Amino acid sequence: MVQQQTMKLAQDFFDDSAEEIKQQIKESRATLEKLPDQIPGGQEESFQMLFQELMDNYGAVEQALSEARKNVEASDGTLILHRGPLTQGTQLTLQICRELGKPVCLVDANTSSPEDAAVTAQQFIEQHGIERLNVAGPRRSHWTQSYHYALDAVRALIVLLWHDDQWSAAQSPRVLSHRPGAVV
Repeated sequence: MVQQQTMKLAQDFFDDSAEEIKQQIKESRATLEKLPDQIPGGQEESFQMLFQELMDNYGAVEQALSEARKNVEASDGTLILHRGPLTQGTQLTLQICRELGKPVCLVDANTSSPEDAAVTAQQFIEQHGIERLNVAGPRRSHWTQSYHYALDAVRALIVLLWHDDQWSAAQSPRVLSHRPGAVV
């Protein structure tokens, strides 16, 4: 419940840039840190436990923002696998891609099988010359089958890229990058 409220805060400010959201979260967190001393019973154990959960969730949101930005920055493009409307965190990843001018491809599992997602991703990779792909999507708590869908889609994508790479390697010296840390 507290985490949903924290994510709602991020969504309320979603029209702002990711950096503005991060700053707003920091300001809200700083205000909340003073709260226990300002209200009666603020030092009681039950309040402190609830308060600590709230503060931990602010930390989790800040960490997610930081990780999403690092992943987008370190990639040449992002593939977002989702089911239906984007969750707040996935929307934030999309926003970061747009802010950084990075290409992004959205695949809805409601309308695409993992194999179809792989074909779409392959076309996206080829169209934008992507060597390092960031794969993003909702947390498992928002979509319980996300891990299996993503795993199947990425496996199919690897097969497609490997097959095409083998074919093109026979015709030209170009080979897909195998640099350390590449995410595919």
